[in-house]
Amino acid sequence: MSLPIPYHLRETAEIIKSTKDTLTLLLRCKCGCEKFTLWENTCTAEERAVLAEYEAQMRPLMQGGRLRIYSDAAGNVHWQKKRFLHPAEEITLPPEPVFASLKRFCVRCAECGTETVLFDSRFHGYDGAVCGTDVPADYEPLMKQKYAKREPARRIRLELECTVPPEEFAEIMGYGAATDNLYSECFTHIQIAAGTADGKFRTVLAMETA
Repeated sequence: MSLPIPYHLRETAEIIKSTKDTLTLLLRCKCGCEKFTLWENTCTAEERAVLAEYEAQMRPLMQGGRLRIYSDAAGNVHWQKKRFLHPAEEITLPPEPVFASLKRFCVRCAECGTETVLFDSRFHGYDGAVCGTDVPADYEPLMKQKYAKREPARRIRLELECTVPPEEFAEIMGYGAATDNLYSECFTHIQIAAGTADGKFRTVLAMETA
């Protein structure tokens, strides 16, 4: 059984290479166009200020020693900082802004303008689809166009990998069409690449999703 096309991309993506654990897709709009503008989430001015404050609080905690994370018997997560010739010191990290971990890409067809969400880490990939994230589902991030000044419309290629066997997933989640659709979103690695003028592809995102 080969890795299925993610449910949310079945009207836009075509398989160009497939193995048991990997899938390579090329986007093609329903209108037939193969070129898209690519958009990525970014921070608003207010969010940049919040993120700068968070990084300022984190900076002294990350310096002058090694950080260690561990869980106690109750499953609570703790952080320790170990400095040379000093006993380990338990520290409290400031809460990361909820928007900071979000990765979201969408595309718009260069011909008809149809928009498709390519990847949203809240919903796609193993952690997003199965475990969920701390980023609210109704949060609408600011999106910024990539390559806006040079060759904005490009071919888009995705490479997906899933290291969780479908049989193991089905034993956990059950069987049926709904489970099959969910499994299609549970890839454990994604790579998004945009075409260049010489016919090659340049990676714009590569991340583990589990």
